[in-house]
Amino acid sequence: MQKITKILFFGALLMVSGWVKSQSLSVPGGQFTVQGVVSDARLEAHLEIENTNNSDLMVLVECDNSQVVFGHQTYYCWALCYDTTVCDLDPTTLDPLIVAGRSIDLNSFHSYIYPNGIAGSSTITYTFFDMNNPTDMVSADITFDVLTSGVNELSKGSLSTASPNPANTFTNINYKVPALKDGRLVIYNMLGTIVKEYNLTNAQSTMVLSTSDLSSGVYVYTLMNNGKPVSTKKLVIAHN
Repeated sequence: MQKITKILFFGALLMVSGWVKSQSLSVPGGQFTVQGVVSDARLEAHLEIENTNNSDLMVLVECDNSQVVFGHQTYYCWALCYDTTVCDLDPTTLDPLIVAGRSIDLNSFHSYIYPNGIAGSSTITYTFFDMNNPTDMVSADITFDVLTSGVNELSKGSLSTASPNPANTFTNINYKVPALKDGRLVIYNMLGTIVKEYNLTNAQSTMVLSTSDLSSGVYVYTLMNNGKPVSTKKLVIAHN
């Protein structure tokens, strides 16, 4: 079967891919860039899939691993977990997952990479589409940035997906930075303007952020340490 045409999109801000509104499917939030080191056994990311249609959709996934570093192995979980050859398979032969109408699937999609001791930046493009209407689709890129052991060690840390996301009046964000040095959490609008900034005093914490003063729309938030970005994620504000 001829491969489904992908809608590729790239946000220029802090190595984070943007999100594109399709007829029904969108990717409103999730983890788009993951940083690790060659000694890590496995790196993991996830995406949230939204169905704005009133009806349930049977959603399939196609992946493109043409930008994966030689030696890195990737796989993903959607309806099932597939091995590292999944990107070579016809997506219509795989199992769909039902995304209920007017809902966001927060937990089903996970992408993984085995660095196998190899440094480099691997990007995988995932395209989600309605099995019964393949033109209803959306694509998202996940980048796994694998660093040489010991390089940028001060920047290594983790950042959770905001919850709730979309947020109305508040959202919770967890972070962890083993070697905190001038740590900050910075929120940007999609023009790249800083709208909020918080200085971090603890190496690990849960932050409750007020969002009532932010206009409805899409933002990104970045965990900074020692002057370098550790991780960046999407935040959607939707006031009731």
